[in-house]
Amino acid sequence: MYYFIRQKVAGKAIFKLDNLAILNITGHNKFLEKVMNKLTTYIKESVEEMKKVTWPTKKETYQYTLLIIVISLSMALFIGLLDYGFSAVIKNFLYKI
Repeated sequence: MYYFIRQKVAGKAIFKLDNLAILNITGHNKFLEKVMNKLTTYIKESVEEMKKVTWPTKKETYQYTLLIIVISLSMALFIGLLDYGFSAVIKNFLYKI
């Protein structure tokens, strides 16, 4: 999991993303601080939104997966039959001319 930490070390701001550290040497880099604050806020809000998600149960996941497989196979069969039918029609009519 990625996380951002803002710390002050010897009066200098340090921003960390896991093991990647960006040192604000001058202490006056407001742009970097704004970007890091926005990223931190975004990640915190994303985590909060993910906690609100209603996840499907194992049974529902199984049923939906089975439904998708059946629909995909049915569509493949339908399109295959259409392709075969159109090919037969074209071969019969165009090759006779």
